[in-house]
Amino acid sequence: MHHPLLVAATLGLFTGLLSAEEGTTTPSPPPQRPDFFNTLDLNKDGKVTETEFVEYHSGRIREQFKRTDLDQDGSVTKEELKQGREQMRNAFKKRMENHPGNNRHQGRPGSMPPPPPRVGE
Repeated sequence: MHHPLLVAATLGLFTGLLSAEEGTTTPSPPPQRPDFFNTLDLNKDGKVTETEFVEYHSGRIREQFKRTDLDQDGSVTKEELKQGREQMRNAFKKRMENHPGNNRHQGRPGSMPPPPPRVGE
């Protein structure tokens, strides 16, 4: 059985290695599906156990590893990590461009509203 800390550490490892390569840190967006709880609740008993949580995320980690291992040799190089990160970033940008509420800020697709003023300014 996988431990949640192992899952979190693995995710952090991939993110950390990729971020260190580029010198940035970009958090992953949280799942926004309304049925996400039901996806995690594998036995449909209205509760998500540690085992269900780990099983779901372990599968996602395996899928991400397979997508990142571009030559499918069972290991990932720094270049594959870099390319995988770029592919994920481009896919995310494409999803956000097509998101229904994306054009509400200042009429520019993908723009964010300015931050609020600091206290005392």
